Amino acid sequence: MATIRLTNVQKSYGDHPPVIRRVNLEIAQHEFCVFLGPSGCGKSTLLRMIAGLEDLSEGELHIGGRLVNDVPAAARGVAMVFQSYALFPHMTVFDNMAFGLKLAKQPKDVIDRKVREAARILQLDAFLDRYPKA
Repeated sequence: MATIRLTNVQKSYGDHPPVIRRVNLEIAQHEFCVFLGPSGCGKSTLLRMIAGLEDLSEGELHIGGRLVNDVPAAARGVAMVFQSYALFPHMTVFDNMAFGLKLAKQPKDVIDRKVREAARILQLDAFLDRYPKA
């Protein structure tokens, strides 16, 4: 995990007014950050810009001290989980949570430790062996 810093970040679509206006934010390494707001306020757009799925119209985005405005999403080392029900129904909660770490070829003991710690924080410990439909 690395520090994320947004400086005067803005997002506009065409000639329309900005949907994200001059965001200045620093999320320190190991810090937990949550974006809350009503539908359409720009939460997903901001996350998509950090992940590299949307271009910034203005401003700078640094991850780990590196300017990443022009770095492709796949090279940023960032992932996001969408709010919509995008879980694999044939996999347990544990396996769904571990999926990204498995793709990153993390050792099994690291995956187990990280998934169980995240589950503890989210109070999902009791559900790790269940399937999403349950």
